[in-house]
Amino acid sequence: MDTSIILHQMVQLFIVIALGYLLRKIGLINDEFNRKMTSILLNVTLPATILASVCTQDSREDLSTVGIAFGAAVILFAVQILFGFAFSFVARIPRETRGMYTFMMSFANVGFMGIPIATAVMGDIGTLYAAIFNIIFNIVAYTAGVMIINMNPVESGDEIVERIGTALDEGGSDQMPDKKRIIPRKERVIVMVKSILTPGVLLSVLAIVIYIFNIALPDDIVNTLSSVGGITTPMAMLLIGGSLAKVKVKDVFTDSVTYIFVLAKHFGLPVLVLPLMHLFIKDQNIIEVYFCLMLMPVANMAMLFATEYGRDETLPARVIFISTLASLATVPLMLSLML
Repeated sequence: MDTSIILHQMVQLFIVIALGYLLRKIGLINDEFNRKMTSILLNVTLPATILASVCTQDSREDLSTVGIAFGAAVILFAVQILFGFAFSFVARIPRETRGMYTFMMSFANVGFMGIPIATAVMGDIGTLYAAIFNIIFNIVAYTAGVMIINMNPVESGDEIVERIGTALDEGGSDQMPDKKRIIPRKERVIVMVKSILTPGVLLSVLAIVIYIFNIALPDDIVNTLSSVGGITTPMAMLLIGGSLAKVKVKDVFTDSVTYIFVLAKHFGLPVLVLPLMHLFIKDQNIIEVYFCLMLMPVANMAMLFATEYGRDETLPARVIFISTLASLATVPLMLSLML
């Protein structure tokens, strides 16, 4: 494996994060910008990326093999989520942040780092399986992921207290006021359904339909989707840098829980999951691609969802930073040792 591919991806990540940090410090990025841009990323550019990842595939595998790849991805996400819950309890994560740590353990940076690296390692077949994994990623993130992010309310009983995110705002407004709303327990299902029925989920399903039935979209539409989706990664990195600018530098590097989390995610989870993959996946190509994707650092979506649903975005911002920095060494090391 050419480790220079990983190094180049890391360098690009940190340069844009540093730019976001600078822009926040000089006042060009503020909380209002973060809120509005987060809504655009989640509801416009990320869904465009989902469709583009399918529409730009040049090769097609046998549908039975594709079905196995889809099923394997679902199982892997279930395992990662269970591992995330276990970690949050074993590490005694505070109740109010268990959902965030579970989410960060379950979802890796597949889009920006995973797909290019899988392509470098496996070629076209790597791109295809990474795109399939990315589709399941988005479906799980926008459904189970939303539930996980919003778990562990502040109060228990017949009523819970949740901070309002744009997806939960009754008026459908694009504002996210810094206030709390009492949500009766019986309304939780309705609120969650509204959160799940997002463009991300709907377009993920559409992407699967397009692939299965080999539907060809006009080139102008595909190119537009690719262009719009291309905004996602650099803008997400800018937002991460902006959020880090709100945190004291010492807090980024002195949080011991972050280091424990990184060790569990980058070493414990892969060592546990690889033998399981060999048990239920027979295709070695799928195993290698999916293992590579699991080694990626925490997904940018953790911070986007934190902002969207009124959680503390500085927590995922600093964990993403440390996780990405650590992956500079852990990704090539684990690939060389385990595959």
